[in-house]
Amino acid sequence: MLNPDVFALMLASGFSSVYPRADPALFLRSEAVRRLPLVDKSCDFGRAFVDVPGGVKARPVTATPVWRELLASNGLGSQHVDAPMLLIHGLNDRIITADMSASLFTRLCGTGDVVVAKFIPGLDHGSIMNGSMTVFIPWIQDRFTGRRVTSGCSDRAGVPGGARPGGGGEPHR
Repeated sequence: MLNPDVFALMLASGFSSVYPRADPALFLRSEAVRRLPLVDKSCDFGRAFVDVPGGVKARPVTATPVWRELLASNGLGSQHVDAPMLLIHGLNDRIITADMSASLFTRLCGTGDVVVAKFIPGLDHGSIMNGSMTVFIPWIQDRFTGRRVTSGCSDRAGVPGGARPGGGGEPHR
C-alpha cells in the first residue's frame, strides 16, 4: 500500500536541497526530518517512514508562509515555459486523477505554453511509463530533430472535461 506521505517527503527532500529557507522541520516531525536522507536512497523509501510516531507531517506543508510561497512559485502553470511539453496520463491512475492532469493542462495553456496531452485508457500510475513509450520516445526524438510541435491548447483533443483554455495552436520547436 502506498504511504500517502511519500509526496510530502519527496517535496521536503527536493526543495530543501535547492532552497536553504525550505526547512523540512517547518512541517515534518523531527523523526521524519532525521530519516529524510533515506528518500534519495531507494524508490521504495516510504517503508522507512511508516513507523514514524504520529505520522511524518506535524502540520500541513501549506501551514507556513515559506512553504506556501515556494509551492506557489514552483507550481507548473504558474509561469510560462519556453519549451514544448508533453503531458501523458493513464486514465486508470488512482493516485493522480485525470481531472488533476486536465486542470494542469488548462493552467499550462493559460500561460501560453505549448502543450500536447495524451490521456491513455488502461494505464495507471505504475504502468504509464512503460505503456506510453510509443508516445514519448518519438516525441522526444522529434525535439532533437527540430520537428515543430503544434499545441493542443486550442482544441483540447483527448483531454477529459473542464473548460477550454484560450489561445494555442501555434507551432513551436
